Amino acid sequence: MKALAAVFAALLALNSGCNLLNQDDEFKPRGTPFTLNPDITVSALLGSDTGYSPVGMFNAEMRGRSRTGQIVEETLVGGLFFIPGTKGVQNLIIIKPQIVRFGPAETTYVIGCFCCNSSLSAPDPADRFTIGPVTDNADLRKIVNICADRDITFHTSLVQDAVWQVTDGSGLTRAMEDSLRAMPPDTLRTCGKKPTGVGPALPRPDIRRLKAR
Repeated sequence: MKALAAVFAALLALNSGCNLLNQDDEFKPRGTPFTLNPDITVSALLGSDTGYSPVGMFNAEMRGRSRTGQIVEETLVGGLFFIPGTKGVQNLIIIKPQIVRFGPAETTYVIGCFCCNSSLSAPDPADRFTIGPVTDNADLRKIVNICADRDITFHTSLVQDAVWQVTDGSGLTRAMEDSLRAMPPDTLRTCGKKPTGVGPALPRPDIRRLKAR
């Protein structure tokens, strides 16, 4: 009986150790701190399953207003992370820069993002986020730099696969890099020069289908 108890305890310890190892292996956002324009007050940064952005596979809603009563703006740069306040929810990363402009009345912007940590839950409107750092990961920076002058509107699933390849795999492959470079040029550069407006209600992509690709 004591022998069985010892075996059970050993198996339990092994399982706990594996869980801790998996947690340690989980991708964590790191990089350079990002300082938001001090004249902007953000009242909420939430997951979104209704808003649409042409430059994101998953999106966040940023609600805010100007502190000064004047129109103020901020560029949310490529590589910027949004960090969830709920454990088990994916981190978000911006790939294409997006400008937000706030006046005295509260305004909501849909921010196009991509998810990290494919094994975790996709964000939803109940999930609150905080603004994190700008990534210093070399492969994520490469994705950001390639996409800077590429039109990703009809290629967001490809970009999402590339992000997950870095955050959940062994790194960006040459084949994936070539696929990203093959996207059409962003001749209008709309994402870097215009604010991202609130789009029509659309269903959130099925994360299970994406992971099965």
